[in-house]
Amino acid sequence: MEELALAVKSMKSGKSPGPDGFTMGYYKTFLPSLGPHFLQAFNSLDEHSTIPQSALLATITLIPKPDKDHTVVPNYRPISLINTDVKLFAKLLATRLNPLLPALIHPDQSGFVTSREARDNTIRTINLIHRAQTQGLPTIFLSVDAEKAFDRVEWHYLFGVLRHIGFGSKWMAWIHALYSSPTARIRINGTHSTPFGIRNGTRQGCPLSPLLFVLALEPFMQRVRDNDDIQGFRLPFHHYKISAYADDVLFTLTDPIKSLPHVLTELRTFQTLSNFLINDTKSEAMGVGVTSEVSRALTVICPFQWTRNSLRYLGTTLTRSPRDLFAANYTPLLNTTLSELRKWHKPHISWLGRINYLKMTVLPKFLYVFQAVPVKIPRDYFRELKSGFLKFIWGTTCPRISYGDLTRPRDKGGLGLPHLESYYQAALLTRICDWSVSPPVKLWVALEQFAFQVPIASVPWQLAPIRTLISSLDHPTAPQLLRLWREVRSRPDLSPDISPLYPVSHNPDFPPGRQRSFLDIDSDGPYLHIARCYTEKALSPLSLLTPRSVHTPLEHYKYSQLNHFVTRLTSTLPLRSTLTVFETLCTMDPPPTHVL
Repeated sequence: MEELALAVKSMKSGKSPGPDGFTMGYYKTFLPSLGPHFLQAFNSLDEHSTIPQSALLATITLIPKPDKDHTVVPNYRPISLINTDVKLFAKLLATRLNPLLPALIHPDQSGFVTSREARDNTIRTINLIHRAQTQGLPTIFLSVDAEKAFDRVEWHYLFGVLRHIGFGSKWMAWIHALYSSPTARIRINGTHSTPFGIRNGTRQGCPLSPLLFVLALEPFMQRVRDNDDIQGFRLPFHHYKISAYADDVLFTLTDPIKSLPHVLTELRTFQTLSNFLINDTKSEAMGVGVTSEVSRALTVICPFQWTRNSLRYLGTTLTRSPRDLFAANYTPLLNTTLSELRKWHKPHISWLGRINYLKMTVLPKFLYVFQAVPVKIPRDYFRELKSGFLKFIWGTTCPRISYGDLTRPRDKGGLGLPHLESYYQAALLTRICDWSVSPPVKLWVALEQFAFQVPIASVPWQLAPIRTLISSLDHPTAPQLLRLWREVRSRPDLSPDISPLYPVSHNPDFPPGRQRSFLDIDSDGPYLHIARCYTEKALSPLSLLTPRSVHTPLEHYKYSQLNHFVTRLTSTLPLRSTLTVFETLCTMDPPPTHVL
């Protein structure tokens, strides 16, 4: 009953109901009386019983795509509405399955898995493009677009994958009940068609559907990872050659002439087994460091579109040169936004309503790009946005409220207008939380480690000059974040003074600490931080740092070096004994969600 109550509470009211007409508000109101009957029905499902066909009926409404020829069928978007009780049952299963997905799905897949985001894939690809350029390694980036991916999943294949992964008989019975005999009818001009059977695909509107899809795609991704003839960036911690966000798959191939035919072979095999189909017209490939001769040979092998300087992936434009990322992503977004605001002709909307419009419509677009493409943005960019916002709110009249009051949060007396520069800074600083986790849970963090000369987990807490920490100042994302962090870290809620996480080992300001194991102190992480060596505002005795009966003269000498360094360091700046709010977030394991 607790699971059912949690599922009902988590689902939003106000959604359109399925064919039976019962809304989520109905189930929330009458849950105490309906709940026991629900549980009895769901728990009675087994191999010999199933959900009634009437409960599995869905209504499909066709929504015309804007600016398209509406006499052509593909220019309509089908929206499927299933009954709320079936959605509740699927939500119960999805809630149970969600915590297991990180162990079942490789980090190469970031879609619909807890603590994974689309930005993980875009930042990873930006790092790989930079690496291909700096190493002069011919590489192609192939973005594959699947046609109606969720609707085409073959059920026999899906059930085989689930059994192979280890889903038990009860789980298989539950999923079979959801997919045993679903039907749908199309609603056109207020009338319904005759119901027809559905024989493949995961159901639209079903909370379990995206989880089943990423499970169904995982065997293909594992086949690519296991295929030694497909070559990507082979590094000590991972072989980077495929990534995905749900059905948006991106290949990174460093030996394209050899690797590409094997990728196409794996795609054809997977297509035969699972009904997966590639849309050649929407799939794109971009070469980095590829000669014209190799490019012509690849064009013959690969039927996809070849782009010269950029690649569209997950709503962003990834450019061959990282220097062009700002112009390719932020400039068009600014121009489009300001153009839309200038076209606004609704005088009956109050200026409070206009603020809400900016918050609900404009902010999400910028927020996604801030996180997915975290490159340097000049201050003039935000000044232009601020000017466009104020003209949109006040029109030709003078502002009656200061910009500071407009952007102050509502709980502090403001009106909550999005301050986009603050959102941009916050989006960058969330990456410091990813840097600080050890071992890193994001695959792109290990790639960014190559930009630094010290462990990346220690970088935010260092006081040494940036040029002594970073080995690649032309890196597209890391230097900008570090410079911003140095500007704002003195705030009381971030990391003022000397942080307890300040490194003793791997610190350019303390050369003896660069030795592999300084004093054999257990660092409990990738580096030794100063709080590990401190007790009650003083350096811990050597006997506490390295508990043993006898210490060598060399150990006493190293301890004297450490004592001299710490005494000189804390003579001008105090050492805090407690972590700030931000430092606490950075040291949480597992890392928190929704840090922004």
